[in-house]
Amino acid sequence: MDTHKNAPLTPKGREAMVRSVTEGGLSKTAAAQQFNTTSKTVAKWVKRFRAEGVDELIHSPWGNRLAWLARWPWTCL
Repeated sequence: MDTHKNAPLTPKGREAMVRSVTEGGLSKTAAAQQFNTTSKTVAKWVKRFRAEGVDELIHSPWGNRLAWLARWPWTCL
């Protein structure tokens, strides 16, 4: 996966962050400070990881959520 130079979290970074919370016992706030992001972002990725596993962290930021495009009016024309 290509990431731009200013990307705060790569898929590997997201996995390390999530595992620091789920396996390392770090709080979401502490993980946010360690990985230079917000606790809201940490919570989002932890939730996705718990629901769908590590694959959800590797996909694009939109993950497998592109199915909504098929429902938009301009794609049905």
